[in-house]
Amino acid sequence: ALFFVGVLVVALLGGVAPAVLSAVLSSLLLNYYLTDPRHTFTIAEPSAAVTEAVLLLVAVAVAVLVDGAANRAR
Repeated sequence: ALFFVGVLVVALLGGVAPAVLSAVLSSLLLNYYLTDPRHTFTIAEPSAAVTEAVLLLVAVAVAVLVDGAANRAR
């Protein structure tokens, strides 16, 4: 959940493109630090890969929505 907070802050301050980059980097960090085997970019279970892909898509979708709302508010 903390990775989403970073993506949201970047979306509010920088827009969609930096937020998408932030979401991709967050996904890589999630994979490296929290997915077994840890401290590698290898994913042992296919379900973990699907989970990470869904989290990445959700983060990008939320970033697009937040950027749109911020633009309308301005």
